[in-house]
Amino acid sequence: MTTDQLISLLAADLKPVDRWRILRAVIVALAIGTAAAFGVMLLIFGARAEMPGVRNPDFLVIKLLFAFAVVVTGAKVLPRMARPGTEARSFPALIFMPFAAIAAAAVVVLGSAHFSTWTGMVFEKDSLTCLLSIPLLAVLPFTALIWALSIGAPTDETRAGEIAGLVAGGLGAFVCAFPCADGALPSIALWYGLPIGICTTFGAMLGPSLLRW
Repeated sequence: MTTDQLISLLAADLKPVDRWRILRAVIVALAIGTAAAFGVMLLIFGARAEMPGVRNPDFLVIKLLFAFAVVVTGAKVLPRMARPGTEARSFPALIFMPFAAIAAAAVVVLGSAHFSTWTGMVFEKDSLTCLLSIPLLAVLPFTALIWALSIGAPTDETRAGEIAGLVAGGLGAFVCAFPCADGALPSIALWYGLPIGICTTFGAMLGPSLLRW
């Protein structure tokens, strides 16, 4: 068989690429991951009529908005990272915006308060709970997102895993906002941002082995 014949044989079965397949998979993974994270949260903290985070609706909204912004900015990149040949040498600036915004707000709050109150504003009752719970709640969303990415053919597995970890961490933080009672902006910035960063790091470490094809 000549090379031309082989190429013709391979090309004969070509089908149009479903450009929306990966996007649909990511959306399904986000939905499944969110539902799974809520389920794990209820198993850990129990179903209560009023969770601690709901008692302070203003700060609950801040936590939810921050986590939602992390998920949205990261999820916008995921479908592109699932395509072969895509290599992101650096994160798009948009991904850093939620972190920059809440860090700036935290600095303003600390700057307007007496330094003697800083410790209490950074280390609150549920700080350690957030640090441990967010990565735990992110495990199932991360698994779902890795499945979605594997439907494509990512060639930058490290960065794809990194962004999947970022989005999963954002989903974990979103769900953790309900049982978490922390309310000060500096506490939210540190104890939500740090575990999301941990999820991102682990995603980068696991990506090459989980997305190898």
